[in-house]
Amino acid sequence: PDWLKPCWSRAPGRQSTVRPSEPVRVHRASMLLATWPAALGGLLWSIGVLGRRLGIEGAPARDRLVRSTCTALVYSCASALVPVLGLATLDRSLLLEQASDAQWLARVPVIAVCGLISGLGGLLGTMALAMSAGSDSALMSIAENSIYAVSSAVLVAVFFGERPGAMQYVSAATLLLGLVSAHSAAHDTGMAPELYMQLEKRDPGLEADRDCTATDATTDLPSVDDLADAESLDSCKQTPPQPSGGRALEMAILAGLCWGFGPVGKKYGVAAAPEHLRQAWTVTTCLVYMVCTLLVPLGRLLITDSASRTKVFNDKPFHFLLAGTAVCGIVGGLGSLVSTLALALAPGSSALISVVENGVETVGAALLIMCVFREVPTKRQLGGAAVVFLGVLLASAS
Repeated sequence: PDWLKPCWSRAPGRQSTVRPSEPVRVHRASMLLATWPAALGGLLWSIGVLGRRLGIEGAPARDRLVRSTCTALVYSCASALVPVLGLATLDRSLLLEQASDAQWLARVPVIAVCGLISGLGGLLGTMALAMSAGSDSALMSIAENSIYAVSSAVLVAVFFGERPGAMQYVSAATLLLGLVSAHSAAHDTGMAPELYMQLEKRDPGLEADRDCTATDATTDLPSVDDLADAESLDSCKQTPPQPSGGRALEMAILAGLCWGFGPVGKKYGVAAAPEHLRQAWTVTTCLVYMVCTLLVPLGRLLITDSASRTKVFNDKPFHFLLAGTAVCGIVGGLGSLVSTLALALAPGSSALISVVENGVETVGAALLIMCVFREVPTKRQLGGAAVVFLGVLLASAS
């Protein structure tokens, strides 16, 4: 379409007299201008990932689904506050002009669909972090965000007719190699929570007796130092967690694939924005997108068992964790707004900008989770993460 072409190729009514070297200089200048917001957006996003990990900290196995859903919903709502505040600062005349622009209004359904798909990815990604919390959530963050980096670049390139370079193909292959290594490491470790590992050491028969309940137990379970009371011990005995490394990684990969539609929707909403309406298009596109992302966890929460919801809602320590998630969500929402602006500033190179954003987020989120939650990955997991980082660097260098 004409509105997707670079500005120097659209000279209505006459042939362009611009020298061949001038578009190159314009393109390089626009890329330099967009790279810094892209890196900043990725850094702010990494704090958002930390907030999602914080919300599911210490979640019992049978409460993981409800807690993950609540965490994803609170994060999405907090993130949506940023474009709402941005909307309040815009000139009303500009908003009225945009509201009467049929070209932008026709893009809203595409932005909304991409937001819904990305919202599903947010829920799956939070569940993957919950299933691996305590040992490998940093690895899950690397997995989902690296897949996000590749899928978003591919989708943007296909949707907007951009041609990836040879280095980007090498980068994609490197990322897949790192994920295969991480997947095999996840199956080897089993990713069993530390509490269950302690219980298994104290009671070797616990592994074989997965269907035991509190009423049919014939012997007392030995005490565990990390348990606060007998009720928590009884809960662990009734529902011992299953090794979930493979399933968690599969959810992380699906989350990354769903998130890949996010940059497509945001880029579609701001492509070829008029200079005086660029800020208005950026804020409103981000608002429509982020409101749609919260609909998926909201719907999932509404169909959840009421008893499970009540139990989680009455958990006061979980309230404090959600407060931290909300703060990180606001920071992540600011990152989404900045990243949308970066896409608006980079005509013809949106795929590369998306890779830069997601590459910074991948590294930053993993480091933050490791530092805050003191997770120590195995050597094989570190090797897989190193290969993934190499793939991100190759994509950024292309």
